[in-house]
Parts: sequence; structure tokens; C-alpha cells
Amino acid sequence: MKQLAAVVLIAACRHPQPTAPVATRDAAPSVYEELDAKMKPVFAAVATLEPAIAAHDCARLATQLRQFGADHGAELGDAEQLRDKLGPDERDDFEKVHETDVARMAQTIDAAQHACPGDKAVESALDISGFARK
Repeated sequence: MKQLAAVVLIAACRHPQPTAPVATRDAAPSVYEELDAKMKPVFAAVATLEPAIAAHDCARLATQLRQFGADHGAELGDAEQLRDKLGPDERDDFEKVHETDVARMAQTIDAAQHACPGDKAVESALDISGFARK
């Protein structure tokens, strides 16, 4: 019994062993996470074009398209590169998760491309935004 008490006493008096350092940074996001983070604001911003398209307000549409290009043009290029880095399963998963967003974006872009035929300001703004007709 005296030996057990001595072992407990020695253990209690020992200095605690240092633990492994705690990581101060989270792991880098995956390509999928980066793509998802870049596209969420883009999907939301595309929806803001819809009222000007519906109202056939070409001046407002041109302004909004230019603003979209300024705010999100780089993200579109980055997103395309990130999408190309995804594996087939990740790409399929992204497309399933964002199926509604992608469809709405495609419809909105198509509508913007046809909303103001011949309007030079809209045509220029479509080019700036990355939505020019191909």
C-alpha cells in the first residue's frame, strides 16, 4: 500500500508533459469548397439583373451588367479554372447541389443577351460582365 501511495504521489508531483502544438490555422479549403465559396455571391448577383430585364430597362441593365463585371468578373474566370480542377465525382456533386442556381443563371444570362437588341451600352456591358454572346 505504501508503494501505491508513493507512485500516486510521484505521479501527482511530476510536471505535465507538453502536448503537441495546437494548429493555429485551419487546413486550406478544398477545390470544391473554394468553388462553392466563389459561386455563391455570383449566383446571388445574377439574380439582381432580373428586374431590369423584366422591365426592359436597358439603361439600368447596362449599369448592372457593368457593376456585375466589376464585382464578379474575376470570380467567373477563377471559378472556371477551379471547376476544371474538380474530379468527375466532385463536378457531378457540385452540379447537383447547384442545379437550380446554374439553371437560373443560364436563363438570366440568356434573357440579358436578348433583352435589348441593338443597344450599344448593353452590348458593351455584356462583354464587360463576361456574358457576351458567342
